[in-house]
Amino acid sequence: MENESRDPSQHSAAEQLRSYEDVRNRVTLQGPSRAFALLMLWGAVVLAVYVGVFLFSFGGRPVDEVASGAGGFSYTGILLFPVLIFSSLVSGARERFGIRTKPAPGYWIADGLIIAGFMTLAGLSIAGVSYPWRLNLLVAVAIFLTMAAGPIRQLRRATTLNPDRWMNEPLSRPARWSTALIGATAGLLAATSTLAWFPIVGATVMMALVVVLGGWRARWGLPRTGYEWGPIHWAAFGIAVGVLFLLTVLLSRTGWITTPISVATGVLVLFVMLIASFLPTRSRGRQVAHGSPTTPTG
Repeated sequence: MENESRDPSQHSAAEQLRSYEDVRNRVTLQGPSRAFALLMLWGAVVLAVYVGVFLFSFGGRPVDEVASGAGGFSYTGILLFPVLIFSSLVSGARERFGIRTKPAPGYWIADGLIIAGFMTLAGLSIAGVSYPWRLNLLVAVAIFLTMAAGPIRQLRRATTLNPDRWMNEPLSRPARWSTALIGATAGLLAATSTLAWFPIVGATVMMALVVVLGGWRARWGLPRTGYEWGPIHWAAFGIAVGVLFLLTVLLSRTGWITTPISVATGVLVLFVMLIASFLPTRSRGRQVAHGSPTTPTG
């Protein structure tokens, strides 16, 4: 009788151990989800375009020439703001997808060499040394290839990627406010970019951003907002970033941007992010519950 009572527990323990091993093996094989790989690929595009726009707008030109412009180097704030916001949001997205892996040493070596190239070109511009503009494009492409290599490999391993879909869900109140404030701040930078007191606005925004970054783990912090964002929110942010990047190029290289245009651009950025903060209007579970009825059984 004693042996009979012990056998089921031994069998149960063995089944639990096999179940644990199966789960661990699936997690090891699956790795990051397809959605996260796509997000990282998009991040590679953002940072590569940022470097390319920065060098195209301010690189290869004497410091005196850039500083003599209407906004001078203060336009760099229009570029820097979305990139800092992006890095904080992505840190929250990594937690959402449960990513804990670190890049390989080769990645850091290549990344260091590319950063060194970027700093070299920036230093040459400050020193007033001219160089072929194609080097700006070369550095931007190198950054994209380095950062996109990992996500592209993950996307090619379609059978081993976590198939979980990335769904849009309504944002919590703090995340909704953060999303709207991102749009309001980006819109303010764009709207005031042609005004004489724009450098003051840019400096104030940067100081406010430092305060926001200090609340890294708060419910209203940017990582938490990135944790809650779905594809629709990232798409809206991508539109806002693209508008700010294009605005920087036009401000630094042309005289096309007038105050009415900059104000309209700021309103557009605010509108896009404000609408995104309220989307979707209901969760997927509620949509299914209130959708078309299922086919009745028997």
